[in-house]
Amino acid sequence: MLLAHKIELRPTAEQAGYLARACGSRRHCYNQLLEHFSQKDVKWSKAAAYQHYMKVIRPAHPWYNEVSSRVTRNAIDDLDNAFKHFFRRVKLGQKPGFPTFKKEAVGVDFGIKSLAVTSDGTVFPENNALKRNLKALKRKQRRLSRKQKGSNRRARAKLAVAKLHKRISDQRQAVLHELSD
Repeated sequence: MLLAHKIELRPTAEQAGYLARACGSRRHCYNQLLEHFSQKDVKWSKAAAYQHYMKVIRPAHPWYNEVSSRVTRNAIDDLDNAFKHFFRRVKLGQKPGFPTFKKEAVGVDFGIKSLAVTSDGTVFPENNALKRNLKALKRKQRRLSRKQKGSNRRARAKLAVAKLHKRISDQRQAVLHELSD
């Protein structure tokens, strides 16, 4: 059996503001560094990225001081990781996929034919297994309602409905987890 811990954050308005500023700072730093290292004569290195950040980007944007310095250093680490993967794929002869700029937000349209479609054109297909289990749940609930209260057959039917509810719940969680990655 696998166990997991779920943690829900309920930040205050002040904390939510800080988190938004931190995310914005990280994205901005990442994009600024990517723009600098996308130029023709500039070669990537993590040390050069840190120097450019300290000498050019941070002085030009004083609002970086509102968040922890670790936030922007993580942006440098992320870009370093993106370039490492890019160079590895080039070396192996695969489709390289140069690092891309991070966006502000993505619009999501929850559809009828597909689960969701984002504003950048990504389509997330519906989960057919979940659909089948929802139909099965309807049937099992109808059968349960016809059983005589207090009978053993009703108890078995009730257990089957409960198991199916659990399976459906797990499938929904899995779909949302995959969608949010």
